[in-house]
Amino acid sequence: MSPPLHVQIISGSASVALLAMGIRNVVAPGACLSFLPFFGKSEHKLQSYFWGTSNSNELVPGQKALSKLSGWMLVTLAVTKLTTVFSNTNEGTFLRRNLFIALGSIQLLGSIAVTTIGDTQSKAKESVVAGPASFYQIAILLGGEGLVLLHDALMRNRPIKP
Repeated sequence: MSPPLHVQIISGSASVALLAMGIRNVVAPGACLSFLPFFGKSEHKLQSYFWGTSNSNELVPGQKALSKLSGWMLVTLAVTKLTTVFSNTNEGTFLRRNLFIALGSIQLLGSIAVTTIGDTQSKAKESVVAGPASFYQIAILLGGEGLVLLHDALMRNRPIKP
């Protein structure tokens, strides 16, 4: 049994955004993803904060390599979530539930941690490279998806198949 439509819409949207970010990190490290309406310039400010420059041509080879590595990890995560959410098979109901618990709880915990624990968010707001940056957009995206995945995993009835 596949997940409900609202789970597919929310998780699918978040995963496509992560997929776009991952592909950008692989193909054009540090570049702006202006076609993502939710992120736009604020996402580029966050990239500028990460890399210390708003000009992607100024990245040193190690930064480009790290961007490509993290990009492939984002692509892997996005494709895993898309496969888990959109595969419609009669087997794997409890595996999907367990994956939703794992992915959802880590995404929720990570989004809370990066915005509230320590000085990560405050240091980003003090950034002078491209202006104040913020983790809130990505935290809302991943934390919201995490909540939806956890809710589906813990609250939806999953009858045992004969």
